[in-house]
Amino acid sequence: MENLIIPLLGKSLKSKEILSFIRQYNLPANPKIELDYLGDIFESKSANEKSGIYMTFEGYKRFKYGYGEPAEIIKNPDKSLFLTEISLENDYTNNKIPSIIKFPFGLIQGDDYKTVVNKIGKKPNKKGVSSYGKYYLDRI
Repeated sequence: MENLIIPLLGKSLKSKEILSFIRQYNLPANPKIELDYLGDIFESKSANEKSGIYMTFEGYKRFKYGYGEPAEIIKNPDKSLFLTEISLENDYTNNKIPSIIKFPFGLIQGDDYKTVVNKIGKKPNKKGVSSYGKYYLDRI
């Protein structure tokens, strides 16, 4: 089974792949859009809390600034949203039920730091602490 997540990153909310994913996992296809102080699209979030799938989309200008020109633009870029984050949550620590979506790189929930580094094939370039706890970050 190929990974469904990584190929979706950077795609337009209106792309066939994103719309198919949204339908398959019962996420809202027209999430509420937040604007920045200039009136440009800032971001939008689409979530299915029951399945623990959360998607964050950013507006064209914000996306372009952070990631470069999107690979695909459908219709008007200034009114487009592009996928920048997918979060999968299921309280694995307490219930030990695996995610309904396969993780990239053969990762599984519960992998320790050394196993993750081994599977990904590189060490993170940033460590930090957030409200979730410790984290390690690297761009893939």
